[in-house]
Amino acid sequence: MPEPTPTVELRGVTKRFADFTAVENVNLQIRRGEFITLLGPSGCGKTTLLRMISGFDTPTEGVILLDGQDVTALPPYRRNVNQVFQSYALFPHLTVEENIAFGLRMKGAPRGEIIERVRRGIELVSLQGKENSKPSALSGGQKQRVALARAIVCEPKVLLLDEPLSALDAKLRHQMQIEMKQMQRRLGITFVFVTHDQEEALTMSDRIAVVNRGRVEQLGTADEIYHQPRTRFVAEFIGQANLLRAQVIGREDSDVVVRLADDITLRVNDTNLPPDELTALVSLRPEKIHLCRDAAPGENVFAAEVMEEIFRGQTDQLQIRTASGLEFTVVVANESRSQDAFHKGERVFCRLHPEDLVLVRD
Repeated sequence: MPEPTPTVELRGVTKRFADFTAVENVNLQIRRGEFITLLGPSGCGKTTLLRMISGFDTPTEGVILLDGQDVTALPPYRRNVNQVFQSYALFPHLTVEENIAFGLRMKGAPRGEIIERVRRGIELVSLQGKENSKPSALSGGQKQRVALARAIVCEPKVLLLDEPLSALDAKLRHQMQIEMKQMQRRLGITFVFVTHDQEEALTMSDRIAVVNRGRVEQLGTADEIYHQPRTRFVAEFIGQANLLRAQVIGREDSDVVVRLADDITLRVNDTNLPPDELTALVSLRPEKIHLCRDAAPGENVFAAEVMEEIFRGQTDQLQIRTASGLEFTVVVANESRSQDAFHKGERVFCRLHPEDLVLVRD
């Protein structure tokens, strides 16, 4: 059975501004009805990608398709997409109801249809009772809901969201993340979401495209991006990672055997390392290091000392160091009131599972 036509497809898309390349040769397919996030640091090109999908910027090279139709040269009003901005862009002199109806009126929709769609939009974002309020009387979260409703009532095939939650406080932001994901599932509209917040991307996304220096470094589910990073940048940008330079000393089936300092030998369950590579960069998440007080050193087991312990609420972060100076960050469940907790100055043994170690490109 053939794959369905992507709702959005970018083929070899590049965008240059004078001598600066903001986006370089991006190929990306966005599936119908998925929540995809463009994640990366400021200036990496993610907003430029969004603006090219919306039509506010035109690619220097490449093609953009919506439902298989080439829209590269079409202006925004001729694309069935809508965008929600970081600033909300509400009209201060219009009521909530009037703001939500604005796009429909610009399209010339019949009055009865406008009334019904606006009513459904207000219910969808839980703003009943605020219909006649002006934006100045609304909270940040309520303004965000108005901006969402205004975009959704126009029934776009694709909704583009450029850091729309960044102005909200942490508690409200978390609440809106959950509400937006639930809303997207109910509507079935394709959401393309831009953020620099890793936790936000992991919470909301069906898939994440990690963007760095104008290129998509990795595309995958939240689980794949977090547990199987393919590059140093992805490993470091998504959460915390211990990155270890190692020598390749053997290969056995799907395993690679590497050696660190202190003659620490690690077996890594990974088949992505080219056969002629003699060195490797190993990524290890802090919560994947298992500590114990008694063990026999050997493959994937080594001794270290706890150099620092940091309380982080539900978890403790430990800094440990081997005899030769290799340092690791370890995250463990908070047991500060328990006799089982690990403390500064204590000698520990570290156990690593081969499937928790990942070889990444430098």
